[in-house]
Amino acid sequence: MFILDCFTGRHVGEGLVSESRVDFMTMLVDAYKALEILANHPRIDPSRIALMGFSRGGRVALYASLKRFQHIYGPAGLEFAAYIPFYPACWTTYIEDEQVSEGPIRIFHGTADDWAPIEPCRNMLCGSANMGKMFNS
Repeated sequence: MFILDCFTGRHVGEGLVSESRVDFMTMLVDAYKALEILANHPRIDPSRIALMGFSRGGRVALYASLKRFQHIYGPAGLEFAAYIPFYPACWTTYIEDEQVSEGPIRIFHGTADDWAPIEPCRNMLCGSANMGKMFNS
């Protein structure tokens, strides 16, 4: 297991206010850079590297599956083997966000979550044939 910490190296403390100093796109780029580093390690099979995240990290794990961001920020010829977001915020839409990875995407979310509500994720996934079947609540 490799744990990516987008905050400590930037001297950002814990908590919502502090962590908001690191924006989503920075975290997304960090995830793709971690993929590149791990894929080049001699003891790691690059075809088996999955991305899992919780809350803000869940949002990164979800949106890293978008082909748009893979082309812009991802390492050439590399892609995560699977995307596993837990309770991501899904209220942001992007151009071509229905074009997602062919790899498995499995979202885990709860109906009682009042911080990152489930409904925007359901609406987002209903618009994507690839993602609609990958949702657990």
